Amino acid sequence: MEKHLMIIFIGFLFICSSLSGCEQAAVKSNVNRLVGTWITDSLYDTLRLDSDGSCMKFTYEGTWSTEDDRLILVYTVHSRPYTYVYDCYFSNFNNTLTLISVDSGYSITYTRQ
Repeated sequence: MEKHLMIIFIGFLFICSSLSGCEQAAVKSNVNRLVGTWITDSLYDTLRLDSDGSCMKFTYEGTWSTEDDRLILVYTVHSRPYTYVYDCYFSNFNNTLTLISVDSGYSITYTRQ
């Protein structure tokens, strides 16, 4: 009986470690897909995401990161930080990025420049 429980436990650990590896690969993949300059129809809403974690949205400089497949943008305006969290959706062979605000539900679609 103990032998069977040990085999089940080892199998469970193996499955968990495999899934966590896939999750890390997915997040890293999203980071690579996000880096670049993204534009909309509006001249006032360009988004640049640099590989070093810095970003610029219109004229506001800040930082960006990902967590749980979400994009987190942090800007400082007049010494006050503002944090925006978005769900990310890619389409058009990763050349179209749709961001949906977790807080407001506002959606904006960008095209890779």
